[in-house]
Amino acid sequence: MLLSLLPAFTQSFYHIFTPFYCHAGISYDKKYTAAISTSINFYDNTAHNYINAVSDDLGMKYIDYFSAHMGLLNKKGGDKSLLKFADYVFDCVLSGVVPAKRYEKISCDNKVFQCKSTNIEKITASKRITVIADRHEVGLDNMIGCFKNSFNQEINVSYLSDILIKGGCRGCLKCGPQNNCFYDNNL
Repeated sequence: MLLSLLPAFTQSFYHIFTPFYCHAGISYDKKYTAAISTSINFYDNTAHNYINAVSDDLGMKYIDYFSAHMGLLNKKGGDKSLLKFADYVFDCVLSGVVPAKRYEKISCDNKVFQCKSTNIEKITASKRITVIADRHEVGLDNMIGCFKNSFNQEINVSYLSDILIKGGCRGCLKCGPQNNCFYDNNL
């Protein structure tokens, strides 16, 4: 059984992992998986749907997710709901439950994005535009280049892989008022 205990970098993890899965013959087919997360319960459903979709794509048996509010597990009795969830997951595994797939499998065709239209009318935006991307990658860079070429003004591109990120989101909300992260990641 694989239990997904991943921090905020879940998407990057799967993005890096998927090519190896597709081409190295690694199979997680029919392995059970579940997701456990803690946060401030803000868009958790998006992260859990993503983990569910990737698990389905990898041929895994995704059971369910458990989302605890920050600090819940530190409170007296807060672990009861987690233990109940764990019992449910292990019951599913031991009884051989086969959960329904919610998402279609993505094919690994390794096509690299190429910009098709070069003679388009350029857009003049009234705001400054910044594109934030995970890392330099041929297809993604081509897509960003195509996007940049559709504007008259300069488009700033920042890559998260170029930034020293010291840790995942703690859910402390320090970033809210001044947009300054607790970690002082020089963002």
